[in-house]
Amino acid sequence: MSSGNIKDVEVQKHSSGRLTKLYIVALSAVALLTIIGQLLIQRAITNQLDDSYVVNMAGRQRYSSQEICKLCLLIRDDIPHNSYPNIQVMLDSLLGQWKERHLGLLYGNNKLNLPVTESTIVKEMFVDLEPYFNAVYINAYKISLASKKKPRDSIQIESALRDVIDNEKIFLEYMNKIVYQYDNEARAKVLFLKKVELFLFILTILILLGEGYFI
Repeated sequence: MSSGNIKDVEVQKHSSGRLTKLYIVALSAVALLTIIGQLLIQRAITNQLDDSYVVNMAGRQRYSSQEICKLCLLIRDDIPHNSYPNIQVMLDSLLGQWKERHLGLLYGNNKLNLPVTESTIVKEMFVDLEPYFNAVYINAYKISLASKKKPRDSIQIESALRDVIDNEKIFLEYMNKIVYQYDNEARAKVLFLKKVELFLFILTILILLGEGYFI
């Protein structure tokens, strides 16, 4: 074999080895991008489930505040209701659940599967909400206690009911804003994920095109 042929063979081997390395690198890059994309999707799905549950719990807080107000009115007027066989017991139970969800939304609650709130904006909104929540909770509890006295303390019930009604309206306004904020932040996460997914998709296509070019 002539020296020229030997050189050609060596060049072909070197070129083949270089192409093989590029091919392996390209495949590894595609595999890595695929794994990263899958991890991001799985994480996003988990976050979406958490976010939807948080929004649902926050919405229940609005409904519960209205039900608390309704029960207080039934107690004040001493009106029986088929849906509430024991109004005082129902009010006490509802107040306990209402407070538990309120604290869970802010600080997290494993029992309710609520994560700790990480949003600075939501935390600040809860600070603004707190006095109105406390006013409704404390006065509704006063109504429950006053209704159990013999005879009933009608004056205390009437006074507490006014505070419940006044503060519950403002509570609803703040809680509506919190629910919208939760929803906006959840949407922002989805939009960010879409951008990341698009970037990974384009990068993967470019790698595959480059691989095809070299082959």
